Amino acid sequence: MTRLRTRSNEPVRDPRREGGVALLIAMLMLIIFGAMAVASMDTVMRDRQIAGIHSQANQAFQAAEAGVAAGLAALRNPTQPWPTSIAGLANFAPALPDIDLGDSSDYPHGLPSYVADPDAAQPIEYLGVGGECPGWEVSIDTSNIGGGGLTVLETIYDIRVQGQTQTGARTRIEAAAARCHVFEQG
Repeated sequence: MTRLRTRSNEPVRDPRREGGVALLIAMLMLIIFGAMAVASMDTVMRDRQIAGIHSQANQAFQAAEAGVAAGLAALRNPTQPWPTSIAGLANFAPALPDIDLGDSSDYPHGLPSYVADPDAAQPIEYLGVGGECPGWEVSIDTSNIGGGGLTVLETIYDIRVQGQTQTGARTRIEAAAARCHVFEQG
């Protein structure tokens, strides 16, 4: 058997013997690219799950903010029968009104909602009296009030609500609010 030699006196390789190496390299490349594709798909799925959880938490937070807004509306309600003495406020708690939070077609898993914070005695709780209301000039007919007249003071309230979604996400918010209130003196 004679071997062919090149000018540099190196043997020439038989191309038929290199076919198996190319197949092995191709198979390894397919395995590597397949593993990368599976890892990418897993990452995308986890990102979608995290985005869904974040969206639910955001909906619960928005519902809790709507509850705080409802509490503020209750404090500003002019038709609410408010006590006329400071002592009467200690046992007075305005109700947290129900507000429609949207169209059910916007929420495929159910409408978010707000409720009174389960850890709070009242969703809107009287905390005390602040100072005089700044910038208020009041002109009120006091002829039917027996005694010392009227004063306008700032009253402080604690609003505690919990926003929740149908999928179980919950967010609690506690906010302080002030209301200028007319009291009888005397």
